[in-house]
Amino acid sequence: MVGFDGDFYVLEVMLGQLKIAVSEVTCEGNLCPELVESEVRLAGTNLLTQGLIPNLFQDYSHIDDLSLTSDDTTSKSDDPVQSFLFSDLNGEVYTDVEVRSQGSQAAFKALLDGTVEIAVSSRAITLADLAAFKDAGLGDLTDESNLVVAALDGLIIIVSPENKTYQR
Repeated sequence: MVGFDGDFYVLEVMLGQLKIAVSEVTCEGNLCPELVESEVRLAGTNLLTQGLIPNLFQDYSHIDDLSLTSDDTTSKSDDPVQSFLFSDLNGEVYTDVEVRSQGSQAAFKALLDGTVEIAVSSRAITLADLAAFKDAGLGDLTDESNLVVAALDGLIIIVSPENKTYQR
């Protein structure tokens, strides 16, 4: 093995270098590289995780003079997953965030089972979800310390004065 970047093993073979995805290999023994998990895992509806979240990350990185890189979207259990790496000006990693696009219901389930630290949803939490979190001893998700409303949707209809729609 000549390299390991966290996602791929790089092997030197007779025909050159061969890259093998970590997900395709079972490595055993004390020479195996340590697999690095993302520091923060986030899941939610596609509209937020593929639209809003990357834009928020980009704006955040500019505010704190951080470099933001992201990999191509891959799949884990058929859900699109993208990793974002925040680094300082010296190249030191500030944080690594894994973003999973799986829908609001799956995001609440992932938060409940501990596979993510943050769930983003395009809908309010259901009574059934609230009960599941309370039963698991995870508290009341409607409490202000556990819930952040980032936006509420609004709809504005604009009609030209020349429009011949019915007027009262």
